[in-house]
Amino acid sequence: MFISSDDYFDSIRDTSPHLSEILRWSKVRTLLESRMAAVCDTAEAGDETMFRFNEDKLLAEILGKARGMSEQSLPKSMEDKFVTKTLEAPVVGVKRESTTVSSVSQTQTQVKSETSAPASEASTPKLESADTQSSVSSTETTTSVASEASTAATSVVAEESTTTAEVIPTLQASPEVTKLQRLRTAFTFICSCYISPAQTKLLQTKLKEAKPPPVDFAPLDSYLEEISKLRQEAAAARSMADYSRKRVLDDEELAERNEKKRKKDEEDKRKKAGESRGVRDLKKVNTAGMMKMSHFFKKK
Repeated sequence: MFISSDDYFDSIRDTSPHLSEILRWSKVRTLLESRMAAVCDTAEAGDETMFRFNEDKLLAEILGKARGMSEQSLPKSMEDKFVTKTLEAPVVGVKRESTTVSSVSQTQTQVKSETSAPASEASTPKLESADTQSSVSSTETTTSVASEASTAATSVVAEESTTTAEVIPTLQASPEVTKLQRLRTAFTFICSCYISPAQTKLLQTKLKEAKPPPVDFAPLDSYLEEISKLRQEAAAARSMADYSRKRVLDDEELAERNEKKRKKDEEDKRKKAGESRGVRDLKKVNTAGMMKMSHFFKKK
């Protein structure tokens, strides 16, 4: 049903008492009527314009606002929480092992010096003929120095093995999917701020069922379904790995407990084997009520 702007303003006067004060300015009234015309069907009745609410126009108007908002990146908090995190696929850690071979040359020089200590040999005088000639042989000193230098070059080859873990996403969102998710986030944000929850559900239903749809969210929906499957598989694999790890730990604890019990039994057997029959019989004696030997050796 078509109604005039005055009738509409009068109907919301109780819920918005400040509106009557604002409508005193003609520019504000003109602005409100122009925005009403954007989401309503209009009809001229004489000098007055009549309005009727149109959901299709409202949907187109909100989509236009959302497209303008999503042309660039959303505010950082919204972009991280509703776009990046939503489109983030489970990651897989891949270990890559690389071996580095390094060659180091070492040179060793060994010098051997052998020096013979000076040896002095004095020849004894000899008596010759009758003239008794004494002759003293001169001292002969023989010094020999032998130097040997040996150089050995040793090459040492060292191998260094390094293991690096790379995080590889299982699926990467395309620019088209990212743009569609940004548009959907902007649309939801505008509806949550300016549209009632009941009206928002109607608009979302109309957006999905419209033929042809104003925006094709099929690539985004298929991507999100695949992401959901991958997350379920990753969660199942993680739980299975945790269960396997727990089973391994339980088996190790059981084996360790059995080993301790076996050692204790062997030790008890060795102690019993070294005991005499008299000692074993004394252990069976009931000593309840008897005084200990230390009682008789106390200081008085």
